[in-house]
Amino acid sequence: KGLAVDMKVSSRELVFEVCTAPDTRAQFLLDDFKRRHGIVGDDFGALPRQEELELTRRTHQRDMERKANEAQASNFVGRHVAYGDLIKVRHSKTKGLLGIDIGRAPKLEPSAKKIVLHTRDSD
Repeated sequence: KGLAVDMKVSSRELVFEVCTAPDTRAQFLLDDFKRRHGIVGDDFGALPRQEELELTRRTHQRDMERKANEAQASNFVGRHVAYGDLIKVRHSKTKGLLGIDIGRAPKLEPSAKKIVLHTRDSD
């Protein structure tokens, strides 16, 4: 869902920060596994051995993913963004993420795209 942005604001309110775009595939797979097996939070209950091993493997992958994301973020600090870097642009005041709505091109300029401010972090 996009945020309504009043363009009659001072330039200080149109400040954005560049953030790294973390990889969240392992977290998504772990959440999906927990949902399919009815696991809430860290209460795993009694799982069959095979599923317990799968849960342990997915949890380990998620932890490794988090460490890699933290390392990537620390490598970005203080350096210029280069072509090909995966980044997110966040509005400093609302914390909304800047995005491009590829489905809403203006009729007069079909190659142009509408820029929106997303209220939640979505990939």
